[in-house]
Amino acid sequence: MGRWFLRAGLIIGISWPLSYLPTYITDRLFAAGFLNTIYMVIGIMFPLGLNQIISFSFTEVERDAFVKRYRSELSGIRNTFVCLFAISTLVFLVKSIYFIIDWNFISFDFRFLYLVFLLFCLIYYVFNFISLAKLKNEIEDKIREGKKVKESEQE
Repeated sequence: MGRWFLRAGLIIGISWPLSYLPTYITDRLFAAGFLNTIYMVIGIMFPLGLNQIISFSFTEVERDAFVKRYRSELSGIRNTFVCLFAISTLVFLVKSIYFIIDWNFISFDFRFLYLVFLLFCLIYYVFNFISLAKLKNEIEDKIREGKKVKESEQE
């Protein structure tokens, strides 16, 4: 849970200085539908990542502790995927409520918070998608190694 507070702080910490960018940069960035494109890519990555998680099969794995551990981790990743997609959908819907805090000593453009959060979700999905594919390959390699050992023992 502490990691998520750290990540939220990092997202806010990155988006705050971006609020001070000149308006000619921000107008170009947000006028081109950039947030819509990022959300669309997230919408594509979400089912791909969820499919990776769902397609894991531990039927040939014999060690119960291994299966319990990885099922628990996969369940956590699945829940995070769903939660991030739900929040990014909410952010996408709320982004039309465009407002800026502009006091004498502080300025904060919430569009950058939306942007940084959506980029974070996209990076999280890509990173975990690659990690899940790597894990799946490692599990399949260990299963094949175990089969080879059993076959050599039977001979």
